[in-house]
Amino acid sequence: MATQSPDQEKKHYSRELAAYTFRQWIAVRKSIDTQKSDASLSNAMSNISLASTGPPAQVQEQKSARRKSAEHDRSGPAVGPPAHEG
Repeated sequence: MATQSPDQEKKHYSRELAAYTFRQWIAVRKSIDTQKSDASLSNAMSNISLASTGPPAQVQEQKSARRKSAEHDRSGPAVGPPAHEG
């Protein structure tokens, strides 16, 4: 193999370094994308599991109180047609 001039060696080294740096950057980028995807998936799974358990107890209690109040309002004094006497 012939000996390269110093300028040719520098160019060759620069190209090799650029290629190595690019490969490293691609690997890091893929790793970051994977981490983001994993975090997003984990967050989505957490949200799904929270949603599937139903609303919090406080909301259930408020619904129950409103339901009882509505039932009480409906069972108030009976108003209807006058009774027939005969």
